[in-house]
Amino acid sequence: MNLKDILHDAGRYTCSDWTKLLLLGFTLLLLDLSNESASYGLKSHIFDYIFLVSGSILALVEGGYAFRIVEETIKGSTEPPHFNRFYELLVHGLKHWIMIVTYAIFPSIIIIIGVLFAVVDSDIGALIVILGFILTFPFTIQWMGALLNMAHNHGSLKSAYHFRTIYKRIRLIGLKRLTVAYVGIFLVASIITVTLRDSMSSTIPIFGIFIFQLILAPFILIYTTRILGLVDKPLN
Repeated sequence: MNLKDILHDAGRYTCSDWTKLLLLGFTLLLLDLSNESASYGLKSHIFDYIFLVSGSILALVEGGYAFRIVEETIKGSTEPPHFNRFYELLVHGLKHWIMIVTYAIFPSIIIIIGVLFAVVDSDIGALIVILGFILTFPFTIQWMGALLNMAHNHGSLKSAYHFRTIYKRIRLIGLKRLTVAYVGIFLVASIITVTLRDSMSSTIPIFGIFIFQLILAPFILIYTTRILGLVDKPLN
């Protein structure tokens, strides 16, 4: 599939089942409300525990569903996956988040070091921060290959760090193709988030945020993960 076909397919796929999109949106809305409630604090350890547990579970559901989209896409599915097999959903969500953290930790540390170093020398600190952001690209490409490799291996976390197979998969897909997917995912998420969320938040604050979390946020998640699944090519 060329880029135009991938973008068109991802849009059709995302809008093909509004029930699942709204279910995911409701999950993301609850996650956002849980995070907001926790940030305000109710001066109660019981409520803190409830918000922590509920927020963690919802985050796992989000990560697990994103992984399931990629996994079913590479198997040829043409519609969003069902919200079922919740234990598997939570386990895959945990693995997904572990993988994200491990692949993001090195460039994140570089950026943090740059920010801290800026207190001593702003120029050197800025260069270190820029280096950290530059490093996010190769690490993100590697993460994309790792996620696809994990999806081909029934969600095995070990396969997300089988670098020989991951690099082979990246070479087969093509660095250019993965880069285009990366840029497309970044642009779609950024444009929708910056333009629509900010405009809705300023014109209709509470209702705008509600609509964003219920409809636009799940649209971004389903659309972008579908794109990633479509760029994949199976290993021989």
